[in-house]
Amino acid sequence: HPVDEGEMARVLSDNKRLSDENTELRAKVKRLERQLEDTLGRKLRQGPCPTLKVAADQWITDYPVKSKCRDGEHARVVGVTVRCFVKAFGENKLLDDLEGNEAQISKWLLDRKVSSGPNKGKSISPTRMAAMRNYILKFLEECGCRLDREQIAKPNAREIKEARGKIRWLSRAEAKRLAKALPAYWQDVFRLQVATGLRPSEVVTLKRGDFSKTLDRLTLSRLDHLTLKTGSRTIHVPTKV
Repeated sequence: HPVDEGEMARVLSDNKRLSDENTELRAKVKRLERQLEDTLGRKLRQGPCPTLKVAADQWITDYPVKSKCRDGEHARVVGVTVRCFVKAFGENKLLDDLEGNEAQISKWLLDRKVSSGPNKGKSISPTRMAAMRNYILKFLEECGCRLDREQIAKPNAREIKEARGKIRWLSRAEAKRLAKALPAYWQDVFRLQVATGLRPSEVVTLKRGDFSKTLDRLTLSRLDHLTLKTGSRTIHVPTKV
């Protein structure tokens, strides 16, 4: 059949107009989604609401990458904590059903007991409770569950400090004995920490550029994804080190 050039031109023109309108509407939807996310303080969920188990399985799998966690034991503890929480509230419970249940979440945290060792059966320490609280809230909020953090029980700084007790400093003789008892590859690291007061998380950021030309001063700086708890600081390096 012969092609009507005028009709074809109109079809192409309409197609382009509809395509442009579709692109504009998509951009508008994205802007509105971002505005809503800013208002809610969380990402919008894509698709239907998952069960706690489905959400937990995916979140635990993604956690080491998203949090840039290279400590396998830490990731394992986080996973165990989240799975314990999910089991207590019901694996088939929908994630959205936890919204408004701050009181039940608080009770779960407050009821946690030590599961092994000499303190088995006793309430967990305030430090442990604070860590578990952070894991659970991170899991729920990153999966799209809206909660009022202030309504969920948490230990205060004084409780944590009192539970930890006073710091018992090592004597020089004790530090020397401990250094000798460590595996050879840890001995120099421990001696460096004792001499400079560096935190374990600061030791792993050390690099040649942090030291002065005479090696008598050390200025801490971040290394890739490894950050510093209290920011950069300059430390005198003892001659014997």
